[in-house]
Amino acid sequence: MGNTEELEKLLADYPAEARVFCALEPKRDGTSRPIIKPNKPLNQWLKRMKRALYRQRRDWPTFIHGGVKKRSYVSFARPHANKNTVITIDIKDCFGSITQSEVQQALVSKLGLPDGLASRLAAKLCYKRRIPQGFATSSYLTNLYLNDTLLKINRQLKRKQIDMTVYVDDIALSGQKVDSAVIINLVTLELSRARLAISKAKVKVMRSHSPQIICGLVVNKGVALSRQKRKEIFSDIANGRMSETSLQGWLANLNMIDRRLMNKLQTYATQKGLVVVSAKRGGLAA
Repeated sequence: MGNTEELEKLLADYPAEARVFCALEPKRDGTSRPIIKPNKPLNQWLKRMKRALYRQRRDWPTFIHGGVKKRSYVSFARPHANKNTVITIDIKDCFGSITQSEVQQALVSKLGLPDGLASRLAAKLCYKRRIPQGFATSSYLTNLYLNDTLLKINRQLKRKQIDMTVYVDDIALSGQKVDSAVIINLVTLELSRARLAISKAKVKVMRSHSPQIICGLVVNKGVALSRQKRKEIFSDIANGRMSETSLQGWLANLNMIDRRLMNKLQTYATQKGLVVVSAKRGGLAA
């Protein structure tokens, strides 16, 4: 297993001035979601811890794409291109449904950490005994907790010739011959055994005669950015809502699917005062 000494050292370096505050993050549908924001010292520590945790494990299943190096929204969507049926499922309140105790158990079972270390680590990486929306480490912990459940789901889907990819709390499924009700029920049942539920209102079953969209990417024929997502990205830049990290992620994604649009976005962002570096393959879009 990994180097526990590095994790122990980081725990010893936990900033005494660490603080969090609760905020409401606006969503595009007009609603908002609660988010736990760490202050600067804590955020820097969480980023260091995230890097250390990823060094503990590198063998992520091929269907997990969120928060994994060299995987992105594009790699998440690409396996579903040119399929008769595409289904997208959202795990309801995914972070907030995973408890500190479950995080501790996952750190022990998946990383082989000693109970004591796993307990102290889980306590620092959770807020009010749940995985917080807003910590740099939260996607990693969610991937870790979901790992075994997703493996079970994937094995069952493979027998039905259904492809699955996962981006943290978003699940995409596709196939040429799909009984959507059976597939959705299968996923729902296995998630319920992990004490998780799906957002029924967000389940989408998309046939090939209509737009099949995954995280703003159209997959009917290859992978392309949807018109709506394109408008959102340029609007976010124009209105100062696009972080430089998120911009780099989208540039990296577009580098793989639409270099002409990537160059246009790069030029526009530079005109708006954002710092742009050369796009690299495999970046993550936030």
